[in-house]
Amino acid sequence: MVNGTNTSGFGYDSSTHSVIAEPAVWDSYIQVHKEAGKWRNKIFPHYEDLCIIFGKDRAQGNKAKDFAQMEEDANNEEQSEQIEGGFEEQTTENEDSPNIGSKKRKKVDDVIKGITIAANLL
Repeated sequence: MVNGTNTSGFGYDSSTHSVIAEPAVWDSYIQVHKEAGKWRNKIFPHYEDLCIIFGKDRAQGNKAKDFAQMEEDANNEEQSEQIEGGFEEQTTENEDSPNIGSKKRKKVDDVIKGITIAANLL
């Protein structure tokens, strides 16, 4: 109704945080979309923030990913980095003290655990 090239007489008033249109435009739209009547004169205080989140740069088509796919990709990448990091720690661990690598690994594991918990909460 508000964005795009054909807004059909609708707009957004950032001072009132609401969808605006002439009464005749609203009336004709509601005749076709009966459920839209409840949105007339309703304020949308987070509309501009949502435009940033769901703006034009959102992926579409076969390259689009939902949250679950992005999380899976991030977990796979994280595991790959851990494996690579573990290999590097093992090679330096033999040269240095055996306790240094295990302390670093514990700190990294704690950070990863914290990030995973936070991501799951979100």
